[in-house]
This record gives sequence, structure tokens and C-alpha cells, in this order.
Amino acid sequence: VLSGVDTTTSMPVISTGCEGEMVQHTCAPGLLAVGIEGTASLSIEELWLKCRLLEGDGSLGGDTVTQAVGQNLGGNPFGPNECPNGEMMVGSDTNADPLLYGLRPNCMDHEKILEGQSGYTTQGAYAGTNLGIDIGQPCPAGYVVTGLQAPDTAELCGLQWICTKLEKE
Repeated sequence: VLSGVDTTTSMPVISTGCEGEMVQHTCAPGLLAVGIEGTASLSIEELWLKCRLLEGDGSLGGDTVTQAVGQNLGGNPFGPNECPNGEMMVGSDTNADPLLYGLRPNCMDHEKILEGQSGYTTQGAYAGTNLGIDIGQPCPAGYVVTGLQAPDTAELCGLQWICTKLEKE
């Protein structure tokens, strides 16, 4: 079960000169991220999370998406780039600076998350390009991605994951 109370954030990726009010979009209560969708050209233009319901047995139920950050400036759609095998998103490998160029979801199964393992065991498909600097954006051990926040800009120039603790029922 998601604690709903114990929430933190991943390391931010905010490029120099990136300005805009931070906006947050989260999965609905009880849902967690399993992947990403959006539009991209040279950089990620628009991004939202694919969210699924966490069932009591650790399986994942019905799905929905968050609101998007950024704006579609004519890029091509991508996704859903989901975690394989019913795994949950625990962060990403991100390419950025000065724009958000690419993302690859980092994933782990619920048992390993509950055990407090850090890092990730598998990855979803890569979206965007590999320009910029490669930066890891993990949630802390025991946490899953439940939302995102980014500067409200036409071209995404920053990103931070909202992470929520996963606890045994």
C-alpha cells in the first residue's frame, strides 16, 4: 500500500536559465507510476505519467495518466514507455542540459521495493534523444514514483519525480 503521507522527491534536474513556476501533477490516490508518455522532437516537449492502481497483493490494476507538463510543439508522440513485467517506476535515467532531452524509466518489482533495495532491476523504453548530460534520478530505496514536477515552460528544461513510500499492508 502507498503510505500517502511519506512523500519526498528525487534529485532535481533544472538547467541553468530554466525559469518558470513549478507545476506538480500526481497520480490519483492509490495509484503509482509505471511509465511515461508524451511528445518529443530534439527534446522532450510534453510529458505525463502512466499510472496504475496498486492492488493489495502487489499486482497492478486499471490505468490512467496524469496531466502533462510542457507543450506539444509539433513533436512525435512516444509511449507508453512502461516498466516490464508489472514492475513499478522508481526513477529514471535522464538526459538534460539545457533542455530535457531524453528519459528512460527505471523499474523494480514491489517485493524488492518493500525489502528496501535501492537502484533498479529493469528499465522501460527510452524516449527522446541522448543529447546533454546523463543524470540518474532515483527515488530513495523503498519509494515509488507517484508524480512529477517541472517548470511551467514551453520547452521542458527541468524535471523532478515525486516519490512515495511503499509499505506492507
